[in-house]
Amino acid sequence: MAPTHKSVDILASDSDLDDDDDDLGTAVVPEELDKPAQPPSPPATVAKVRKRKLQEKDEPATTMNLRYTLAILSATELKKPVSRQEPKGASFTLATDKPWDTLKAQLLAKIDSALQPRKINFADYQIKYQIPRVLSKPGLDLNCEEDYADLVDRSHNIKANPPTINVNIRPISGDNDKENEEEDSSGKTKKKARIDPEALPGNVAKNKNIQLLQEQWKCKRRQDSCIGVHCYLDPDTDAHLPLNHERLDCWAAAMLKGEESATLTKPPNHKLFDMKRTALSPVLQCRLDVQNQKNTPVAPPVFNFNIGNEVATLFRPLAPTALAAPTAPAAAPAPTAPTHATAPTPMTPADCPYLFSPLRYAGSDVSLNEFCTVYELGDAVLKRLEENCYKKSSALRFVTIQELKDMGFCLGEIAVLRVAVDSWSVSQT
Repeated sequence: MAPTHKSVDILASDSDLDDDDDDLGTAVVPEELDKPAQPPSPPATVAKVRKRKLQEKDEPATTMNLRYTLAILSATELKKPVSRQEPKGASFTLATDKPWDTLKAQLLAKIDSALQPRKINFADYQIKYQIPRVLSKPGLDLNCEEDYADLVDRSHNIKANPPTINVNIRPISGDNDKENEEEDSSGKTKKKARIDPEALPGNVAKNKNIQLLQEQWKCKRRQDSCIGVHCYLDPDTDAHLPLNHERLDCWAAAMLKGEESATLTKPPNHKLFDMKRTALSPVLQCRLDVQNQKNTPVAPPVFNFNIGNEVATLFRPLAPTALAAPTAPAAAPAPTAPTHATAPTPMTPADCPYLFSPLRYAGSDVSLNEFCTVYELGDAVLKRLEENCYKKSSALRFVTIQELKDMGFCLGEIAVLRVAVDSWSVSQT
């Protein structure tokens, strides 16, 4: 609408008073100029701003589409460290005005597609959600309609476009997880747990036979040749054959093959049970010789005297000499210091630097394992000798006491070893 105008009379000047009334002029003035000037409006106060926000909150919320990003973990992945877990992903979009049952159906469909369980139940899974920059980890549960209503209320604070909801799903129980079974069968072959050799059926039966043999062949009439507690008696000669671990193991293993090989009263046809060969065992023969020598008297000590040629000439008669022309006297020989016969100091076993006394002969050459078993030296002495590459008992003749100390032998072990070597060796007399 065009502004209205108002005609205003203009007073004429003194020079125009004589003019006619028709010559009077009129001017058109806008209506806005006719109104009085108003002061500017003050800024809105804090109370008005709060009131305006409350009015905006009271307005009905608009419907929006939320994008749900799922991270689904299987029972197999839960067993791995957190840094090595690989969840399966899925996503879908759903409007905020959809009911809780619709969201629940979408979640179950994605779980079934990812894990393929035999039975699917919403209560078998733990579901949590986070909203970037609105709700941080670990997030809140999404298990019922009230949780879904809280999710929708929080989604109105999302400023991202499109609004995204992160959902983490993990099974509470892995009994119905078919996908886990497929991964176990199609994945890498698992390492089998180490089985104790004693638990194997063959070893169980052999150990049982060893116990039966030990009960059957307890040595009731011990002899000098009996080393252990168990001995096999030869039915023909009543000779004792010591049943050490090697013979018991061989006998028990042969019993597993049947009665044709061995029984509880019949040993196997093996060289370990050859009585003729065992009767000629050098170690046993040496031990018997040592036992017999303990009752023989000790030989008296031998003293050696060294007599010089000067002393021997005192008891030699002078030979007659023919008369000869006198000659110039020969120069007298220079006097020499008289020599005295001294008896050598006999060597005692304590003064001998070697483990083997030079006054004795070496016994039968046997392995160190058999040597330590016969003289009951123990596994520690055998281990130190084998670590220093000693194989046979004959090598002990050249071992010194200082070398034994360098090997780490204690004083008690050295003393026991000297006793064993002394029993193994044979006296020269």
